[in-house]
Amino acid sequence: MKTTPTPIEAPRPSHPPRPSKTPRELREASGLTLDQLDRKTGIGRPTLSRVERGYTKLDDERIASIAAALGVKAVTYKRAVERQWELAK
Repeated sequence: MKTTPTPIEAPRPSHPPRPSKTPRELREASGLTLDQLDRKTGIGRPTLSRVERGYTKLDDERIASIAAALGVKAVTYKRAVERQWELAK
């Protein structure tokens, strides 16, 4: 008599996955203030603030500049901006 092996299931996390961070959380995790990020990127503090509140989107060049200053991948920062944009609606 042959037995069929029981499939092994991957363990499921006990909690739902955490959504991606917001632009503000990424900036704060890097230890920078808005003024410091302004000086590092040349993007004005008011614009950076509007991005963090989800009122403004940026082009890929500016996203890459901010991401580099924060020490994160550009795609990570872009996702954070898009998420904040959706939350602000």
